[in-house]
Amino acid sequence: MRDRTGVVARAFWGRGGVALSVVLAALVAAFALSGITDPAHAQAPACGTAVDTAKTALVADCTALLGMKSALLGTKTTEYQLNWAANTPIANWKGVGIENDRVVSLDLSTGHKVRKKQLRGTLPSGIGSLTALEKLDLGRNSLTGALPAELGQLPKLKVLILKRNKFSGAFPTFSTPETLKVVRIMNISDLTGCFPAEWTANDGKTTKLTKKLLDAESTAIDACSGE
Repeated sequence: MRDRTGVVARAFWGRGGVALSVVLAALVAAFALSGITDPAHAQAPACGTAVDTAKTALVADCTALLGMKSALLGTKTTEYQLNWAANTPIANWKGVGIENDRVVSLDLSTGHKVRKKQLRGTLPSGIGSLTALEKLDLGRNSLTGALPAELGQLPKLKVLILKRNKFSGAFPTFSTPETLKVVRIMNISDLTGCFPAEWTANDGKTTKLTKKLLDAESTAIDACSGE
């Protein structure tokens, strides 16, 4: 009787073990597909109903913005609010301008009398994903840290306003400096590096004409030598 019970038990647990292995394998596969098993490769925030999924380029822009949101806001207490969310149509997102189903402008500047409602984070490298961006205005915030190299790779950027922030480190190299029409980076004393020659006069100084393009008052950046 004891031997027969042992045989039955081994048969039961044998079948149960196979079934359990199948379940565990299915769970592992599901987790792998969802990216849960590797946080470093977790998927970017989904855009939900913010964008029509048929508009693939705009979905990519939406995903980039959602990925940038927390970095821009920072961890310090602030009254600044960004209504960028997967359940809010991207056309209604604060500061986001759209044309031809692409994000072409970001205007997140604040007035000089609105000191509490500011961005207090950093400008993340995800800005480089907005390849149709023509205008970026982050003026009068409290953004810190280095400017990402990806900022200089935006092929259509025409207006760049970073004035009165707390950026530091090297000013990025711009791959197409001739496309820039307005550059405002005054009062950022901790930036280093140099400006493209296209932004300055032959003597390396701004003139009345080039001043329309470049205003770098109270910065430590010089004109590039062009060598």
